[in-house]
Amino acid sequence: MKKITLLVCFVLSSMISVFAQDAGTVSARHGGNIIGTDNQVKFEFVSKGSDLMFYPVAADGSMLRTVPSSADITVTPQLISENEFYKGVKYENGCFTVHRTSEVPVFIVAVKTNYLDREVFVKHKIPGVIGK
Repeated sequence: MKKITLLVCFVLSSMISVFAQDAGTVSARHGGNIIGTDNQVKFEFVSKGSDLMFYPVAADGSMLRTVPSSADITVTPQLISENEFYKGVKYENGCFTVHRTSEVPVFIVAVKTNYLDREVFVKHKIPGVIGK
């Protein structure tokens, strides 16, 4: 009886994880993660060394027809209470790029911009990173 109960629990947990992975999948064009909850604009977040790139995309991951011209980006490093602020980051080469000087890993990133005359705010915690 114990083996049957464990088998049923295993099968049910497998089904739950399959359904969770299937819903809402959005493809990222630059190898990053799509972040944000807005139903008009999200960001594809890509981290390459000390550079953080934010590609504005539609909710389905496709390119936007019009893009914001600048953004304010806040970076919270791991285990440090001081944030890094980047004001008025210009949209260039298809994204907003932040060139960090700190080697401390990133814990949370936040992007604030205006899109079609309304404010968009996206905040994202980096998975697996411990913060303060």
